[in-house]
Amino acid sequence: MQNCIIENNTCVDFSTGIHVNEAPYCTIRYNTATDNTRNGINIRYSDYSVVTYNFLKDNNHHGFAIIGLSAYNVIHHNTFIDNSKAETYTIDGTRTGEINSQGIDEGHYNYWYDNDTKQGNFWSDYSGKGIYEIDGPANAVDIYPMQIAENTKKSTSPFFPIILSSSIIVILTVFQKRRSKNSKEL
Repeated sequence: MQNCIIENNTCVDFSTGIHVNEAPYCTIRYNTATDNTRNGINIRYSDYSVVTYNFLKDNNHHGFAIIGLSAYNVIHHNTFIDNSKAETYTIDGTRTGEINSQGIDEGHYNYWYDNDTKQGNFWSDYSGKGIYEIDGPANAVDIYPMQIAENTKKSTSPFFPIILSSSIIVILTVFQKRRSKNSKEL
């Protein structure tokens, strides 16, 4: 499968929240993956995917993992909060390592930032200085990491205010249309 769109999902208490395998050109956005025993989102042997605006919190291993020789993926504007609770990770029962960051990259030429906006991802463990190093043999980095506001760390999703205001706008629009229709009938 290729050109898939995975969006607006909530994955809680799975082994891996979202797993994409051998599926190039995918868009993975606006998902929430929390409290999974392994990774929040995992892409394996998949190239040219865009992973944005996902909320990854309290996953035992990495919040986001690029497994195998996946290349040319772009990962930015995701929120990583308190992932990587385990000390080590195991991939396919053969590759293991220490967990030092909330992401892992085994591929090559993957970009953990948006070069146009010069913005990367939000990291709860980012000190506010320098780059954010990603675990794995790719030696990947987020060169434009962003800090998380303290109140965002406690929320269930950073998209709640957006969803709430969008819902209010839809309700008001429907109410206004009904009101106009009722006025015309009188």
